[in-house]
Amino acid sequence: MSGGGAASRRSAVGMYSSLTHGGGGRYPVTLIVATMDPEKWLEQHDRMMADHDRWLAKLQERDDRHDREMLAIGEMLRHAVRLSVREAPNERAKRRELDEKITRIAASLQAFLDSMRRGGNGQA
Repeated sequence: MSGGGAASRRSAVGMYSSLTHGGGGRYPVTLIVATMDPEKWLEQHDRMMADHDRWLAKLQERDDRHDREMLAIGEMLRHAVRLSVREAPNERAKRRELDEKITRIAASLQAFLDSMRRGGNGQA
């Protein structure tokens, strides 16, 4: 490694940390490797790989949870559709019954109104 000593290695570690943890730095990897102590570089690499493995494990966990949630939602939808298909004939029957009652009420109301126009109590 050429000149610079510990301060140079620390700044390289800082640049590497910036690069790997979203610091926005744009340093070529060869520059980082060239200025770092090999042991420090291996330690940093191991930390980076461990971070990556943890990130992948969390990603897999989220993916698994998402799959379970989607299966549950699909089952709820299938259940709701089955219930609605089963209930549809009952709803049609209730609607027909209600329509018949409304028709009878309307006819009674019309008969009442007609009787009021004729004078009621048998008077013409």
